[in-house]
Amino acid sequence: MVHDKITIIHIGAGNHSLSLKDNYKQLMKRALRQSDFLAVAKTIECSKLTNTGYGSSLNLAGEVECDSSFIEYTTNSYNQIRSRSLIGIDRKYPIVETWKLFENLDKIYRGNRMGLSRPTSLHFRSAINSVHELDPSAEVEKDEMKNDTLKSTEAKRIYETYKDKLFNGEVSLQAIPELSQEITDTVGLIEVSTCGTKIATSSGGNFFKIPGRIGCAGVIGAAIDFQRSEFYEISCMCSGNGEDIISMQLASYVCSRIIRKAEQEQGDIDFAKYLEELVQQRRSLFELSSTNQEEEASIYVGVIVTINDLQQNRITLAYCHSTECLYWGFKVSQAQPNIVLSRLASTAKIGHSFSYGEFRL
Repeated sequence: MVHDKITIIHIGAGNHSLSLKDNYKQLMKRALRQSDFLAVAKTIECSKLTNTGYGSSLNLAGEVECDSSFIEYTTNSYNQIRSRSLIGIDRKYPIVETWKLFENLDKIYRGNRMGLSRPTSLHFRSAINSVHELDPSAEVEKDEMKNDTLKSTEAKRIYETYKDKLFNGEVSLQAIPELSQEITDTVGLIEVSTCGTKIATSSGGNFFKIPGRIGCAGVIGAAIDFQRSEFYEISCMCSGNGEDIISMQLASYVCSRIIRKAEQEQGDIDFAKYLEELVQQRRSLFELSSTNQEEEASIYVGVIVTINDLQQNRITLAYCHSTECLYWGFKVSQAQPNIVLSRLASTAKIGHSFSYGEFRL
């Protein structure tokens, strides 16, 4: 069935607090009721419940440092795919800042006669200054925001309580009880409409990360990807251990394998089960950094993928996760939002077994 617009969001794969279940639901419902793509992103990012923008994890220097990227496919006569990423963002709405900055850069480079290639990945602070030098009228804020305005009370408390103990080797990250249910992964959203597809992601990264660390949200093909053929369009979002997701280029791998299988079999496929198999296959090729509570090698990821069958006018959504939880939701046209709070059946299976499912939208 053809729909005017389908929106899918997630707020991270990790160990979400059960006591905040209703809060997570309300946040996602509120986001999905927004009519504009960037308005959906802003609703997710400004909440202290998510690890991006306001309320993000703090790095070793006690600052907020977010990464973000987006992909846009436009169904016009050119069928163009645009992908961009931005790192080191110290603003309340990382996805919006990324979108806005590259919109300004695209305008600048359309009139640029220097012969320079248009950038696809930049550092936020350096890029802001460069945009103003190239075009003083550009609609971006040059003045540096006070990073303190992005820090939630809880994030500052955790930092002040444990920074010295962590630096002195008196405690490890795994032993900090507040971080056991502190979501330190990406948020993401997909919009599929008659005009094309938009995908975006952002993250504040791991708590106490080294300043300058680039997470999967800042790497195209890791946290998000989009691929298309004559008959299929595949969108993917990943969350979890950022280093492992980057190493595996997980979103790109999932998209390429699913589009190949869909074209080869052209029938009813259990995409959810196949997605889980793909992630397991991919992890076997890499030495990953994730470990479980017994310090055994494991994989700590959540993946959401949409398969747009252009022949059948049908969109299938599949997901899987080896994390404790994957909280996500979707909205089809003007229908009410659907919220999925998926959890592993047993904590003993974290990093080794997957929960997965599938929806026909």
